[in-house]
Amino acid sequence: MILSGPQKNRADKKQLIILLKNSLRLDFRGRRPSARSSRVSPLVMTMVFYGIMGLSVSATLVTDASPFMYSLLLLSYSMVMMVFAVILEFGHSIIHPDDKEILGFRPVSSRTYFLSRLGNILIFVAMTGSALTLLPSLVGLGLGVKWMFVPVFYGVSLLGNLAGAAMVVLFYTTLLRLVPYRRFQNVLAGAQIAFAFLVFFSYQLIPRLGREFLNAGPEIKTWLYVWPPAWFSAMIQVFMGNHNPDYWILSSLAVGLTTFLFVVAFRRISMQYASLISSMQQGDVSDDEPERLKESVFRIQEGRLLNRFRHPEVQAGYFIAVRMLKRDRSVKMGVYPILGMPLAFFALTILDGGLANPFSGGVVGTTRIGIMMLFFVMAVVVMGMIYSQEWEASWIFHVSPLRSPGHLIQGVKLAVLFRVVIPLYILIGVVYSTQIPLLDAWLYTGSLLIEGLVVFSAVSLAIKSFPFSQPRERGERTRRITVLLLVVPLLGMIILIQHFVSRSFRAWVLMHAGLVLMAFVIERGALKRLNRVLRTVDPV
Repeated sequence: MILSGPQKNRADKKQLIILLKNSLRLDFRGRRPSARSSRVSPLVMTMVFYGIMGLSVSATLVTDASPFMYSLLLLSYSMVMMVFAVILEFGHSIIHPDDKEILGFRPVSSRTYFLSRLGNILIFVAMTGSALTLLPSLVGLGLGVKWMFVPVFYGVSLLGNLAGAAMVVLFYTTLLRLVPYRRFQNVLAGAQIAFAFLVFFSYQLIPRLGREFLNAGPEIKTWLYVWPPAWFSAMIQVFMGNHNPDYWILSSLAVGLTTFLFVVAFRRISMQYASLISSMQQGDVSDDEPERLKESVFRIQEGRLLNRFRHPEVQAGYFIAVRMLKRDRSVKMGVYPILGMPLAFFALTILDGGLANPFSGGVVGTTRIGIMMLFFVMAVVVMGMIYSQEWEASWIFHVSPLRSPGHLIQGVKLAVLFRVVIPLYILIGVVYSTQIPLLDAWLYTGSLLIEGLVVFSAVSLAIKSFPFSQPRERGERTRRITVLLLVVPLLGMIILIQHFVSRSFRAWVLMHAGLVLMAFVIERGALKRLNRVLRTVDPV
């Protein structure tokens, strides 16, 4: 029952506390795959990863940057990461159409709905912001500043992160009034690629900044007025006793932005929250048109290829994955953002001087990192394919006469390989063909494909559930992406081995023959493990 009249503008304190407590319990609970084991909440693991990332970035900057640029770059990094985290967790953080199904028949006002969600996201932002900025505030003492820098930097950073999250919420809720929910999810999935690109591009760009830029002060005026992190960085300088007029102007912009977001924008959203989730539900139903299979040359060849597999579970897993990528928007939104990472590394490759020919002794560090990162991305994508909004239907796997459940997972992996990985590698080959000789370009692309298949096979060793059989949890998507940031330094050893092997064609052939054999052995071993593990999984 959605309240109307004067009651809809009131917030019930008791209802608000109950709703907020329940939402926090759901966020922090560790899902129990069996009665004997438990797992730490993905949200907690995400906070740990954020803390490590914030520490690594601040340690990179503290030796060369001025106090203003240190604050500016750390705030830029933390605010971008905060925006990205809110985008990834949008359905869990501020608005979700299922709220109406659970609470719509109860006498809960629109403002109570909204304030419970707002309280949840404020706690989420405070935790994430603390993980990103608490350690950098302590590391900042290495700049030679006063001890007051620690609480000032930490407090202003939290305010900036709250403002960044509020901007995302305001933008998305405004967009939802104009666009049907299903179409909004499609647009959001594409936009997340761009945000992921910006996050990882900035993550790798910071170590490349020159000393002159890092030592710069407020004299850089051309872009500070349009970059919100600069406004909050100036506020830090004002609190530290630097009363430069530019800092005061920028600080005023930060105060004005925060006031507008928390007083004007949120008040308007809170009044319309109940009607907004109602329209989301209606849009979700009205746009649910029957999907039609389009016959094409690609689909015909795809079907013929799948018919070569003698296990029907492989074919079933393949087509389930393809259909879920189309049907369940949450699956698509869990896959697309991660694809921004290899694109960011390719952009950095161009920034570093272009693509080199590995067979002529060229230095291809950034290039190889980018492409090897692609396979770690695909491994994380496959791991993400166990989650779905329609996870309740996973009982079908437990009652179906599956002779080999492991082949079902292999089918899902094939869908990711054929629909995502191979098209991207064709694009990579085309790009390389414009930079190095044609034969070398496609030979190199093929070798990278073989190298990545080892990682792609090994991902099955970490799977413990049927595909699309687990509900989404707060922090799950963000955790999968932040893990990849920590993997980047480990790729240096692989690059070094590849550099020496590429000098001899015989060594190159032997290495890749060994990799093919390794991928085959890992896949066979993983298949046996999956058959054993999935047969013992309890129905949800």
